[in-house]
Amino acid sequence: MTKKFYRSIIVFEVLHDRPLSNMDLGDIVYECDRGDCVGSFHPDTDWNAEVDGPEMAEALTRAGSEPEFFNLDDDGEELE
Repeated sequence: MTKKFYRSIIVFEVLHDRPLSNMDLGDIVYECDRGDCVGSFHPDTDWNAEVDGPEMAEALTRAGSEPEFFNLDDDGEELE
């Protein structure tokens, strides 16, 4: 059975009155929830695009991870 993989591109727009510098995602969420920023999901958000093994292997590598994270080899084939 071939395992399914999904790739989500989440576009979150932040409105603010000062530059956001060196903030991680948690800090940005905090600022939008309790601080001086307003945030909302952008309509271009693609929540659940299905991708195959080779696409996932490539995406994992681009993200600084390894295909083995999802039990794939470098070509996106399932490891035994």
